[in-house]
Amino acid sequence: SINTQVATASEEQKQVTADINNNLTNIYELVSQNVTGITQSAAAAQELSGLAENQQQQLRQFQV
Repeated sequence: SINTQVATASEEQKQVTADINNNLTNIYELVSQNVTGITQSAAAAQELSGLAENQQQQLRQFQV
């Protein structure tokens, strides 16, 4: 009957909506992890840049 078809379609849509919600949650978590990794990489790069500059200044003392 039409009622059964509507009920079945409604249940399928409910499941698809739940799947989309789960996928969006997973995407959000992955993006958050990426942001954390990028932030840590930027901090490490900045520290390395400072160390390289420091080393360059120290090496200038030995140039003749």
